[in-house]
Amino acid sequence: MKANEKRELRERSAEDLQQDIEQMRRQLLDGRAAGVVEGKGLGMAARELRRNIARCLTVINEKQNAEVQA
Repeated sequence: MKANEKRELRERSAEDLQQDIEQMRRQLLDGRAAGVVEGKGLGMAARELRRNIARCLTVINEKQNAEVQA
């Protein structure tokens, strides 16, 4: 992930990030189901989705900690 993409993540609201997380988790679930039913899973895309979910969660936690300390 490039630096400007990380900056864009940090500029977004926590609600928007939470919606993105829900969407990415749905994609993971659908990919797992497709892997079982059709035999074609997400492959390396699953890894990227998991990492993006973690990035979004990290940004949300940073925002919450900043609010508590302020």
